[in-house]
Amino acid sequence: MIENIENQNFVILPDQGQENKAIQLQGEWIVINIAAIEADIKRLSKDDFSRSDLDTTQVTRIDTAGALLIRKYFPNVKLALSPEQQKLFDFLPDKFSGKSLDKKPKNFKDFFVRVGKSTAQITDFIYDIISYTGEVAVKLGGCLLHPSRFRGAAIIRHIDETGFRAIPIIGLLGFLISMVVAYQAASQLQKFGASIFTIDLTVISLLREMGVLITAIMFAGRSGSAFAAEIGVMKLREEVDALRTMGVDPIETLVIPRVLALLITLPLLTFFANMMGLAGGALMAQALLDIPLNQY
Repeated sequence: MIENIENQNFVILPDQGQENKAIQLQGEWIVINIAAIEADIKRLSKDDFSRSDLDTTQVTRIDTAGALLIRKYFPNVKLALSPEQQKLFDFLPDKFSGKSLDKKPKNFKDFFVRVGKSTAQITDFIYDIISYTGEVAVKLGGCLLHPSRFRGAAIIRHIDETGFRAIPIIGLLGFLISMVVAYQAASQLQKFGASIFTIDLTVISLLREMGVLITAIMFAGRSGSAFAAEIGVMKLREEVDALRTMGVDPIETLVIPRVLALLITLPLLTFFANMMGLAGGALMAQALLDIPLNQY
């Protein structure tokens, strides 16, 4: 016997005693409702999945996720589809593989297989990093021996992109973070009458760690991601292969100018972040502790 499921979105089943009536679906079978729909379907018995007919004409909206769900749980039933739905189902495979997405190991063998695959992937990743670093070092050494191979225009362009255009965000972060550190230090050291040590705490932590760390993080997130995106697009468009075909070394053309630009701009931006941090700390020291600039 098939039970009625009262759900405003998904499944309408025939009343008891009407076994020959087709199962009727209604509502929105779209990706945001898939979890709730599948939970309702799992309440059915296996016999219900083998109904002779399945009426989907009352489904108001359906996308690929909903169509795959129908194909997964009702693979052997006759579908009553609207013309729009028929076009969608025509794009789906005839049979749904039904492979489980659960990647948890089911036994010790699967566990060790996963550990072995992960270890191999990590080993390959480390090997790629080391080989890439070595190749860049070799190419850079060759450019140093033959300075004419340096691409001055490209280096200047990357210095502008990674250096000058990063000055506002680097300066703002250095200034604000030093203000926060000075504020936190002052609020605690005042309790012990050691307010003057706020300056030491702020300046030493800034110059030794935070200044270069802030700059490095911003470089990795801003310039590093931009480099990866730019070269990745060139890789997809096969422009890198075109460079090799023309006899141009992609490392010298794409990587060396960026590396040299970073080597030039990173220390300068670190110095700038330190100076902005000192200014932020001085501002907070004067505002909270009445320490004048010359004493700071």
